[in-house]
Amino acid sequence: MTNSFLQDKKSGKTPLMYAIEKKNHELVETILKCVDSDKVRNVVKTQAFDGSSCIKIAEGLKGSFDVEIWNKLWNSLQSAANGSSARYHFQSPHV
Repeated sequence: MTNSFLQDKKSGKTPLMYAIEKKNHELVETILKCVDSDKVRNVVKTQAFDGSSCIKIAEGLKGSFDVEIWNKLWNSLQSAANGSSARYHFQSPHV
């Protein structure tokens, strides 16, 4: 398993932060599922060098997400940030 805590040496961003910025909800889900449940809270709360966190990045992009995807992303990030034992599941909308 790759270390989700790895931070970009230039920006301090984590793979989860980049996945959120790219609006890749499938990658966000995969990362959250791969992180040990006792570490997921720290991964979500890690700050980049500019002070941004996964939550702050997601908040800033709220308007650019499909509402359903946004709600699932937000709920997953909040659950992880609160140390919830719930697992994080997105369901891709049926097209």
